[in-house]
Amino acid sequence: MTSMNPEITRQSNLFRDFGEVQVPEMSPHYAYLATRVADDQELLSVATVAGKGQPTPNLLFASVRFLLDQGASPELLATYPTKFGSDIQAGLFELFRDFVLLHRSEIEQLMKTRRVQSNVVRRFAVLLLGLAAVAERSRGQAFSNIEIGASAGLTLLWHKYKYQYKTEVPFGEPGSKVVITTEMRGKSRNIPSASQLKIAMNFGIELDLVDVDDEKSMNWLRALIFPEHSDNRQLFSDAVNVARKFPPENHRRGCVGIAARDAVRTPRWPANEHLPQPHIEPVFA
Repeated sequence: MTSMNPEITRQSNLFRDFGEVQVPEMSPHYAYLATRVADDQELLSVATVAGKGQPTPNLLFASVRFLLDQGASPELLATYPTKFGSDIQAGLFELFRDFVLLHRSEIEQLMKTRRVQSNVVRRFAVLLLGLAAVAERSRGQAFSNIEIGASAGLTLLWHKYKYQYKTEVPFGEPGSKVVITTEMRGKSRNIPSASQLKIAMNFGIELDLVDVDDEKSMNWLRALIFPEHSDNRQLFSDAVNVARKFPPENHRRGCVGIAARDAVRTPRWPANEHLPQPHIEPVFA
């Protein structure tokens, strides 16, 4: 695609890379739309309003999905898949294009004011094994778990979820409604027991805090999830309910060095108190 406008050209390259390289396996639906948007100057001009440093394909698709989830177009929403293996429906791009141009002002406002922030709860199936490795190296000493860019802090509540690694004994809260199921590939690692994970601190740092009690913000985070990942959308909703009952410790901060300094200063919890609600010093308030 050629264009005299360098920003339009830049956006075209971003959408083409998104569609051809980044997401074909994660979302064939968005991969198709992205490659079509890459050749459409009107839609690319909408994308140019995105905030600095924000991935515009994610922002555009999430903005559309946010409006669709509010009932803006049942016809377009019906073309969105809920699982992998669905065929791209005929006329999808034309419906999508018409919708974006019809709701251009609303979409541009969302793209100017919202950020791409993910809370993929399923990721902790892997991160839990990372904590287990840290626990092994710490030789029984308590350690701090600090998440940089915690968004709504849903992954900070990892100890409130249940994990099933197929061939292993389940770990976590037995009665949790958030059940993360996965399988081991390659060399197996032992799943930790609660007694092995002695956490001194468990908190997040985020430049743009997200309040789990803010329904619009939760709807935005849900809209960022790719359409084929309906299981992740359900896990997200279940995790939000947990977070509203057990609010995660999540703090606005831009200086990682200060956070690390204060994490070192914080007293460790007794060894027989596993996975407590953490204490945060006033400097983080």
